[in-house]
Amino acid sequence: MRSKLLITALLVVSAGTSACVTTYAGSVLCLRAKDGERLWITYVKRDAFRYESFYASASTDGRRLYTIGRSGTIVALDARNGRIDWTHHLSSWGYSTPSVGKDRIFVGGFDGALHAYRKTDGKELWKASVGGRILGGPLLVGKLVFFSTLEQDTYALRVDDGRIAWHLGIGKYSPGIATNEHYYFALNGLLIAYDGRYTPKQPAVTSAAGAASSKRATAAKRR
Repeated sequence: MRSKLLITALLVVSAGTSACVTTYAGSVLCLRAKDGERLWITYVKRDAFRYESFYASASTDGRRLYTIGRSGTIVALDARNGRIDWTHHLSSWGYSTPSVGKDRIFVGGFDGALHAYRKTDGKELWKASVGGRILGGPLLVGKLVFFSTLEQDTYALRVDDGRIAWHLGIGKYSPGIATNEHYYFALNGLLIAYDGRYTPKQPAVTSAAGAASSKRATAAKRR
């Protein structure tokens, strides 16, 4: 009889040949995509007596998987065999799925800060305190990393040093999607689009025609 695991999130890695999941039971499980055959499973210890519990999914650069346990333990695992390469503790609750960049990952916590860590060894490169709890995963686009806080603020930070590029007084979970040319945010029931070449101003919100429960807003680019 196969054991049952409460799966929290799914991640497909290694050019689609495998699928990896995090679980509430404290494991990261990797399956062969074509037939579901288990490739490896790794249980992550929370302390000497308990395993971790995962709310966040894992992210990958193809070489490692990166995730964070609810207790705040960040884990980097070898994508080939599940070996733990390094761990780091946030000293706060952790629910934010990491975002993976060229040489670093970005993780938000309930400590009111976004953290950047070197991918290879977990060394903290910078910490940007904004005073708000981060639940949704950060969004990395070019030289900026975006995130929202439960206190309803959205930030864009510079990737290299964590300094705030701009800030909006709306948002709550994950900010949205973006390209180098445009930023598209779904914030507080509004759809907002920005020209990526300009620093956004606080948007002027207008109601749109359509269903009563649907709203959208467009912010004009800075002139």
